[in-house]
Amino acid sequence: MDRKRIEKIRKEATTRVNKEALVQFRIEPEIMDRLYEEANKLGLPVGTMVRMWVMERLNEKSA
Repeated sequence: MDRKRIEKIRKEATTRVNKEALVQFRIEPEIMDRLYEEANKLGLPVGTMVRMWVMERLNEKSA
């Protein structure tokens, strides 16, 4: 994923988080570690990265 696309999705995710509902779920510690590693590689907070992934997946389904 290129930097420009990451920034666009990050901005959209950040804007929406202030207007939308909170989603909570449990996740295994090993998976959480992997999420943090991936977020660090991208230079993003883990919550922003996960929101981006969810939005990307939903956009794929609607296309």
